Formats: sequence, structure tokens, C-alpha cells
Amino acid sequence: MTILTLKDLNHFMNSPRWTTEQEMTITRIIAGVESSLEGSLSGAYITPRQMFEVAPILRSGLLATRQPVASVQEIDGVTVDETHPLASPWILTEHRLRRTDTLTPPSGLLTLPSLSSAWGTGNLPSVENVGQATVKYMGGWGDDPALALAMLNKCAAITNNRYSDAIVVNGTDSENAPRPQRETWSKDELEPLGIYRNIGAKR
Repeated sequence: MTILTLKDLNHFMNSPRWTTEQEMTITRIIAGVESSLEGSLSGAYITPRQMFEVAPILRSGLLATRQPVASVQEIDGVTVDETHPLASPWILTEHRLRRTDTLTPPSGLLTLPSLSSAWGTGNLPSVENVGQATVKYMGGWGDDPALALAMLNKCAAITNNRYSDAIVVNGTDSENAPRPQRETWSKDELEPLGIYRNIGAKR
């Protein structure tokens, strides 16, 4: 799954008619664009997926999860749902879980598994912490407007490159066909999305 559907892209492109074969290819384009954007944003998921981990609690109170938190399902064995909302001392704000109370720092470091695409300040084997929590959550940014728009623009560019109705006519005074649009992410495209990079709190 991705945060965009084929219908979303079709509406964005003013409802062109696509064959069944084209729809299959464009569906793969959408998935590829999301995957490539995740890679460009240091591995933070866009479409949320199930996560389960033991994460350190930093001095700031931040629970340093590997992914941004879209929703919490369980924390330290306590179920979180519509009937049982997230309770104090935990709060979820801006895709981050935090404790609002103060913990006494223990001695030593919490060793973490190797995170080849960690959401945070880096791929570290251990972090200084004041505690830890076991959390089950949906990790990812979700249907954020800025990410969705960036993906729509890129998907439309790639789709137009594949299925443009423009015809190149040589030896006439007709206008040249549009040049293919860039299919990889440029620095200018990614710059406004910098807030989705490794923005985890100080470790």
C-alpha cells in the first residue's frame, strides 16, 4: 500500500483515460516513487506499517523510536485504542512519543539493534538514556499533504514520460515535443521536505 491511489493520481492529472495495462504500470510507478522518496528521506516510512521495539527514553523525555509514530497500539503492555486512549505520562505530538514526567537517569547505555535506516540522528549501537519502553505502533508519516503533493508531482512526471500523447514531427515548423521530465528526486524538490529527514531529538 501507499498513501496515494491510482484514483488520486488520475484526478491530479485531470482524469486521463488509461488502459488496464497502463493502470498496472502506473500503480507500480506510485509504489516506486514512494519507496525512492523514503530512501531520499533517510529511510523514514511514508505509509505507516506495524512496528514493535524496545526504545530508549532520552533525557528530554522523547521515546527514540526507529520511525515517526503515526499511532500507538500498545506501550509497556498497556493497550491503546479508542476505548483506552494514551494515558499520562505519555503524549503523542508531531509524530513523537514523549514522557511528561521526570525519570532518574540509570548508569550505562541501552544497546540497540543495528538500524541501517534509522529515524533519528544516526545509526548508533547504543544511546544514553534515562529508561526504556516497549512499544507497538504504526510507524511512518502517513498521508501528509506535503509528501503527498511531492509524490503526485513526481508520479505525474514519470507517467507523462511513459504515456504522453505528444508526437515528435521532424522537418516541419511544428513545435518540438516536450522534453522528458526528471524522474529522480532533485535537490530542489527535496529541500522543502527537509523536515522529514533525520529530525530525531539529540541523542
